[in-house]
Formats: sequence, C-alpha cells, structure tokens
Amino acid sequence: MFNKINILFWVLLFSGSTLAAQENIVKLNPKEVEAYKTQCHQMIEYLQGTLNFLGNPANPPAEKEIIINNSYRKIFKNDKVQIEGDLDAYRAVPINKDVQAYLKDVVFFFKKVTFTFHINSIAPLLTPRGQIYFKVTLNRNLKGITVEGDSVENNRLRYIEINLNAEENSLKIASIYTDKPNEDVEVQYWWNHLSPAWKDYFGKSIRVYDSLPLNKIIFFNDSSLVVEIRKIISVTDTLSPDSADVQPVEDSLLVVNDSVQIIQDTMVLKNPGLMLQLIRYLRNSREIDISGNLEINNLAPLSEMDNLRSLNCSHTLIDDLTPLRSLSKLQTLDITGCPVETLEPLLYVSALQEIDAAYTELRNVEVVENLKNLETLNLAHTGVDSLPNLKNLQNLRTLELDATPLQSVDSLTSLTRLTNLNIAKSAVKDFVPLAKLTALQSLNLDSTTITDLRPLSALDSLTVLQINGTRITNLLPLARLSSLKYIYCDNSGINSKAATTFNKINPQVQVIYNSKKLEKWWKALPEVWKNIFVSHANLSKPITKEQLHKLLLLKKLNLRGNTEVRSLKPLAMLIQLKELNISGTSVRNLEPLASVRTLRRLDVSHTRIQSLSPLQRLRNLRTINIKHTAIRDLLPLAHIGNLTLVLADSTRVKQKNVFALEKYLPKCLVLFQTPQLKLWWNNLEKPWQEAFSQQMELDNPPTAEQLQQLVNRKRISVSNHMDIENVEPITIFAHLVTLKLDNTGITDITPVIGLKRLKYLSITNSPLWDITGLASMKQLESLNLQNTSVEDLHSLQGMHYMQKLNISGTRVKNLKPLAGLSNLRELVINNTRVGSLKYVMPLSRLTLLRCDHTLLRERKVAKFKEKHPKTKVIFY
Repeated sequence: MFNKINILFWVLLFSGSTLAAQENIVKLNPKEVEAYKTQCHQMIEYLQGTLNFLGNPANPPAEKEIIINNSYRKIFKNDKVQIEGDLDAYRAVPINKDVQAYLKDVVFFFKKVTFTFHINSIAPLLTPRGQIYFKVTLNRNLKGITVEGDSVENNRLRYIEINLNAEENSLKIASIYTDKPNEDVEVQYWWNHLSPAWKDYFGKSIRVYDSLPLNKIIFFNDSSLVVEIRKIISVTDTLSPDSADVQPVEDSLLVVNDSVQIIQDTMVLKNPGLMLQLIRYLRNSREIDISGNLEINNLAPLSEMDNLRSLNCSHTLIDDLTPLRSLSKLQTLDITGCPVETLEPLLYVSALQEIDAAYTELRNVEVVENLKNLETLNLAHTGVDSLPNLKNLQNLRTLELDATPLQSVDSLTSLTRLTNLNIAKSAVKDFVPLAKLTALQSLNLDSTTITDLRPLSALDSLTVLQINGTRITNLLPLARLSSLKYIYCDNSGINSKAATTFNKINPQVQVIYNSKKLEKWWKALPEVWKNIFVSHANLSKPITKEQLHKLLLLKKLNLRGNTEVRSLKPLAMLIQLKELNISGTSVRNLEPLASVRTLRRLDVSHTRIQSLSPLQRLRNLRTINIKHTAIRDLLPLAHIGNLTLVLADSTRVKQKNVFALEKYLPKCLVLFQTPQLKLWWNNLEKPWQEAFSQQMELDNPPTAEQLQQLVNRKRISVSNHMDIENVEPITIFAHLVTLKLDNTGITDITPVIGLKRLKYLSITNSPLWDITGLASMKQLESLNLQNTSVEDLHSLQGMHYMQKLNISGTRVKNLKPLAGLSNLRELVINNTRVGSLKYVMPLSRLTLLRCDHTLLRERKVAKFKEKHPKTKVIFY
C-alpha cells in the first residue's frame, strides 16, 4: 500500500513543467508559482500518507523501518530537519526533534493513529538571502489510541516550510512547527526538569561562576537562577546565653545542637549565554555512564540527546528503555543487571552494534531481528527461552546465552559469521545445528546435555572449546580441527587416557581436563610475571581457577621498559593475545611467541632480538616494530599475508633485505631509512619537492610513511619543470621501473645508472646531449630521447633487452650502434639526419619504423620494406 502512495506522489511531483533557474535570485511568474504550489499540495498528501502508514499497526515493521531510515529523504531536506513535537497534547514546553526521531515517535506513542491535514494556504515567501520557499498553513487532526490504551483526538494549527531548488526543479520540507522553534527555551526546560540525581551526574564535578557547583542550580532562565544552599540553624548549644540552662549536660565543656537545612536562593544571571552553552554541551554528550547509580531510576533526559553513541546504565533501577527509541546514533548499550523486561523501544535504533542485557528480566527478544548492525549480544542469565529468526544479523560476531532456559539453537544456523557463542548452562538438547556455524572460534557448552562432539567436527575455525561439567568422554571428533588450541573439560568424562589419545593425533591442542595444570603453571611463574598478570588482567588475591581462565583471554599486554622481563615463555598460555609490546625489555629470544597465533601487533624495539624466525607462522600479524635491534633478515615474515607495516629504522636491514621480503609481500611497507629520507627531503630544491608532491599526496612536511611510499614508487613522471637541471634526487628511488622527464632542463643522465630496476626511460624536450652514462644500463627495454641534443648513440651498444627506441628530433646521423639490438621492435628516427638504414637492416623483429623527414632516399626505404615486409614503415 505504501509503495503505491510513494509511486503516485513522485509521478505527480515530476509531471510539473520544467522551470528554468537563474544564476542568483530565482524569479517565478504566476504560472510557475501555481505549479509549485500544486506540487506542495501533493507533498503534504504524501506526508499524510507516510504518517498514517507508520501509525497503522497492520503494516509490517520492516517496511516502517525502510521509511524511517531511508524513504523519508524523498520529501525532507536531510536528517537534521526539525519537527516540533505535537504527539503529546499535554506537553507544556515545545520540543523539536530530528525528522527520524519524530517518525519513530509516531510508531512508539500509539497503538494506532490517523493524521488528517486540511490545508488553509500555501504562500511563496523569500528568505533574507532572497531564496524562494513555500509556507504551508494547515489544520492537523490527530486521532488514535496511545500505548497506554487512552483514546486521543486533537486539532492543531501547523506550519510547514518547503524549500525550493528551482535549478533541480525540486521541493524538500525544511521544517514543521506550531510555534517558531526556540532552542534556548528547550535547553532551559531540559535542565530545569532534570531530577536531582541526573543533575548530580551531569554537574557534580563542574563549577560555574568560579565556585558554584552546576548540580546546585535547580532552575535558570534568561535573567536569574535558583540555587540550592545549605544553612546552619542554631537550636540549642552552650554557646547561646538563652539556651545554656535548657539542656544541661554534666561534665561537658561544650554542647552543639545545631541542624542543617537546605533552602533555595535566587541569584541574578549575568551571562545567560554561558549557561546555555554549557547545557548544550552536556546535551550533546556521546557517552553516558551511570552504572551502579541507584539514585537514577529513569532515562527520560536522554530522549533529547540525539548525539548519544554509548550508554552504560548497568546495575541501576532502570526498567524502561522508551526514552531511547529515537536515538538513531546509539551504538553501544549496557543494561546488565537492570529490571528491564522488554527491548521493544529499540525497534528502530538500527545503529546499535552492541547490547549487553545480562541479568535482566528479559524473556522475549523478537525485536533484535531488526537490528542489522548488531555485532555483540549478551542475554546471559535472562529468561529468554527462544530466539527469533536471526538471518538479518549478518554482522553478529558474539552471542552470549549462558544460564538461560533456551531450548533450541535452530534459529542460529544462518549466522555464518558468528565467531563467539556461549550457551553454557542452557536447556539446549539438540546440538546438530551448530555444525553450520563454520566461523565459530570460541564455543562454550559448559554444563549442557551434550554427549557427542561430532556436530562440531567441521568447525575448522574453532580455537577454544569449553565443555566443563558435561558427559563428553571422547574428543576424537575434533582431532582434525587445525585451528583448535584449547579444550576445557574439567569435571567431564575426559580422563588422562582420553586426553592422551587425542593429543597423539592433535598435539598442538592443550586439553585442560584438570585445572591443576593451569594452577601448576601459575605456581611456577616467576614473581615478576605474576605481578605483570595481576596488574594487566585485574586479578585479585587469592587467585582462583576462574581468574586464571580470565587471564588466558588477555588481548593486550604492554611490558615496555620492564627490564626484569627476560623470557616470554609464560605467554604461551595467552590464547587470545593480539597486541604485545616488549620494547626495552631484556628479552633475547622470541621462540615462545611461535604458538601465540592471535598476535596482530608486536613491538620488540630496543631489545637484543636478532632473529624473527619464531614469528614465521603468525599469520594474523599486521604490524611489527623492530627499531633499534640487530635484526637483518626479514624473510621469516614472508608468509604472513596480513602484514602491512614493518618499522625497521636503526637496524641492520638494508635495501636488498627489503627487496627480498617484497617478492612475497608486495603491499607490505618497510620503514628502514627514515632519517636518511628526511635529510634527503629537506635538502631537495623546491622544484623537485613540487614535482614529487604531484606524484602523490604529501603532508608538509611529509610523514615517514609518505616518504617511504614515495621512494618506493615504480613510476615517476615530471613535466614542464625547466628549473630542474639534474636527476640526482632520483637516485634514491630503488624500486623505479619507469622514469619520464619531459620539458625539463636536464643535461646529464649519469646519476640514474645505479637504478638497476629501471626499464623504461623517457627524457624528452630537454637540452640533454650526453648519454654515455646509459652504457651500463643494459636492462633498459624502452628509451625515448625525442627532441634532445643527443648526437652519439654508441652508449646503446649491447642493450639486448631494448624493444622501443625513439630518437626523433635529435642530431643523430649514424645508426651503427643499433646493429646488435636484436630485440628492437619499434624504432622512431623522424626529424633526424639519418641517411642510411644499413645498420638496422638485420633487425628482424622490428614491427614499426618511422623515418619521415630524414636524409633517407625513397630507394633505401623501399629496399628496407622489401626485406621487412611485416614491418610497418612510416615515410613520406
């Protein structure tokens, strides 16, 4: 139904006459004005249809979501269009909302609602800049049933401003309001109606007007503010002559019986703009963390915080998420331990990436099937006993369902990218559907009824499996899982014999069937390592088995500058370690890291490490820092396909070592000569700096990465720089394959003879005359010397790889040096003094010869053609 309204509106909208737009102020004749007014009328009808579609409970939520997230753009200027709220007839202060938030409110405020628009007038107006817009005045009738079951019906005069873009012949709604928006009043109203607990959260640590705590301001307007002050009221004490005998206390020198009362005081507000600016800043917060705050029991103030990205209200008394329904930018939500019973208000909060709802009162989570951007969902320790179809959650990576009454995992089969699943202590009985979750890396089946691991036998990405407290007696179905590293099976049917049998087939897997092994590992650790782990994993004494398991999941470890660290053997147990910094430690050997396959970033700078061989199988490694080490050989890194950056300044790494690595990892950037490159750049003449800046985008000054990327380029092209007279700066480009210099002041090419990879050289329209330096560049395949002062080609003798040669416009007379260039395919000699083709006659592979405007006679050219019938000859 909605699609039909959509198509009809746009057919009508674009059927109007095409009106020409002028350069500055558009002037419309009466006929054009009427045409646009007609389109405005059609747009209002379309808006009415849109709101009624959203207010109709019979329409699918998925189609409503499309309108809220995408289709609204067809009639609204952008997502920042402000609409004054009119859905709550009893609201005292007007509140403006972004268009998407308003559309969501239509869905959430009502079980059913109908809008009727009666247009009173459509008037063309001019902005202060002379731009035409249309102001629609209409009566809006709203009739519906609220979510509380109350029947409502009211009428309100509304104004809609529609912008005109005459050049594009388009109209877009720019604002909808009853009264002209007053943002200052909104800001004041928001703060003045905050509960004391919320005022404490936002303002307890903020001082205004030098010493006044912001949370003590309970009200403010344009001229004054009301503050809360504490005043000591003297009742009876021994210091007062009037009360000295009222309450005599024996053996007491002094009795104080005062009381403290909280009273309000009104102050003159000298700078209201400062207060408004501060409150606006608070309302634009991106993160809110009220975890553990039992004074806050509702989220009402957040409904107007459109910029909010992250909310942590865990372990509070929050039981209603309704204020979050219009927060379209919210990405992270933590409601752990809250008495929340439903996630329905999150239906259209489509940006959500992470929801932590453990230990809540949830039972039904149907709404999550619409949250397509969800990456992490934690429903542990809830009453959820079934899951909706999650086929739309293709971004979901982590799902926590432990300690729930969940009975089936059938709805998870479409989650082919899920990497972490926890269904420990659940009521699941059939585990066969897990076979389809081929991306799983971590699976927790602790204390479930599983007795057979065959459904997991094809989970090739599985790294960690937990089956503690199960009746599993055989691990052999997992024997071929090459990625598997750890199996936790404490208090299960796995004994020493079963573990040994499995390890004979798959020795790289550590089977923890007895946690005493882990405890033994911990006990054997040097004290320095115990202190490190306690600090980085936030362990607390006494160290329990659970804490040790938590330690194994450590992802980042920074040991920078810790000279007490001499060995990395304890790290072999850290199965999820991704970042490790051992810079400045006393480590000499990286062998223990060979088993830490999860590493992505590694810093071994300023150590005595000499070899990278233990790292050759760390396929997840992205970045490695080996600065200030004795490392020379980079080839152990050759098969790490994900490696993109090697920081190797102040090492023994040379250009040949970099070339060797690049054969295997051509996209990996190795920074090994940064000080030299910075010196080189600083000493460059300005014309060369300008020329290089045209090759790629460079900062001023360039970064180390940019300088290395520049000199790694395989192609350099410089043109129209007559102020460039030498090629010395090019000598540092060891990767260079193609060099083009056109219209420059180059006279000598000798400096480039050291570029052993250079194959294509073009120096044209320049005063170059001496090419003797090219004699040693036997690898050249193409040479272009067009319009230079070159006379002698003897330097080209013996260039057997040469395939293309262009010497047009030079002073060359004799082609004798070319006689041995047996691979030459193309030869261009037009506009030269050449008078004989005798020496190129034997070149049987020539496919093109251009020799017009030379001293050649037609007879000689004809003779050449006769001997080379397949060669294309251009001569006239």
